Amino acid sequence: MKALEYKKLNETLYIEKLDNGLEVYMLEKNAFNKTFALFATAYGSVNSEFVPIGKKEFEKVPDGIAHFLEHKLFDQENGEDVFEKFSEQGASANAYTSYSRTAYLFSCTERTEENLSLLLDYVQAPYFTEESVEKEKGIIEQELKMYLDMPGEVLMLGVLENLYHNNPVKIDIGGTVESVYEINKDMLDLCYNTFYHPSNMKLVIVGKFDKDEIIELIKNNQAQKEFPKLDKVIKAEVEEPNDVALKSSEIDFNVTTPMTAIAIKAKDPYIDNTEKIKRQISLSILFDGLFAKSSDNYLKLVKAGIINDSFSYSYMEEPSFGFALISCDTNKYKDFIESIKDILLTSKITEETFMRIKKLKIGEYMNQFDSIDYIGRQLVNHLTNEYIMLDFLEEINNLTKADFDAIVEEFVTENCMSDCTVLKK
Repeated sequence: MKALEYKKLNETLYIEKLDNGLEVYMLEKNAFNKTFALFATAYGSVNSEFVPIGKKEFEKVPDGIAHFLEHKLFDQENGEDVFEKFSEQGASANAYTSYSRTAYLFSCTERTEENLSLLLDYVQAPYFTEESVEKEKGIIEQELKMYLDMPGEVLMLGVLENLYHNNPVKIDIGGTVESVYEINKDMLDLCYNTFYHPSNMKLVIVGKFDKDEIIELIKNNQAQKEFPKLDKVIKAEVEEPNDVALKSSEIDFNVTTPMTAIAIKAKDPYIDNTEKIKRQISLSILFDGLFAKSSDNYLKLVKAGIINDSFSYSYMEEPSFGFALISCDTNKYKDFIESIKDILLTSKITEETFMRIKKLKIGEYMNQFDSIDYIGRQLVNHLTNEYIMLDFLEEINNLTKADFDAIVEEFVTENCMSDCTVLKK
């Protein structure tokens, strides 16, 4: 078992790679009473074109199939309700599908071994029938239509449509009603056998447990199951121009107040993992420096009635794409777009501000280790991007003002910006 010691965090991450390729990450925090576990595959909505296991050519499957698979894995051949079983064992369970991953998880304060065995067993024992697949289509159709009634979802889809020419990130994670009805049992089998192979999965456990007992349980569990050989899942890389597909758009919708967003598209999503971490940290510092509630920009925009408490900003970095998003619900949406773009393109962060926010980021990062759920989720998110969450502290410390300036100059350019507004009909 490999141990990565992080002395400044007073944490040790234990890593074990099993014979079948499954990677297990364990972070003991025995001062807590809770345990949080996630079993995740590096398979999300953008991975609709890939080389299936046992084949040599790329195949394209319908959009939304990763999300469809997540739904169907809760079906058991014996008809047992997985959520009810977790509840009986004192655990709370859930699952989610994102652009680049699908994760199955539970948290508990007792019977950790039983819950972990259940997690491994139900995810690794798919049960699909033609009848159940057809029945699920109607359920997912209603879910998709529900999301399309939410203005926030409509705004996000509009932003992604503006940013991307070819990248499938612009398609809803659940797909479309049309694509969902194209899915069949054979397609689900194909995707499951390829992406749910242990070599494409990570198991993360954080909280109160004994690492030696847990790894022994996992090894015994996996030794009872057979999997074909798979070195690596080959996913299609999409050719995507640096510029945006559309500079600006407006969408008519049933909203009381217009919702608007400005997005900035990352030029090179396939950069080195260390560079991705630097970019993520740098943009977090930039946006805090420009738009934090204590900043001059924020106070001026509030005073002018351009922004309010709905104002927010974020940055998302995934293996095949990245973008920043700054949004607000405001009647002065045209002023918002003009003001935010002007601030982004003309403002500079001073050395003093950079160092102050950098120190704040270090403090925020270390405080996050008081939340077991947060650690578990972030470990899975970062492992999908092929780096370890605990390496963030070193990268924050090592980031220089020169690094920061170069990243910001490369990222914040007008040809990579787009805005989208959801307006009252």
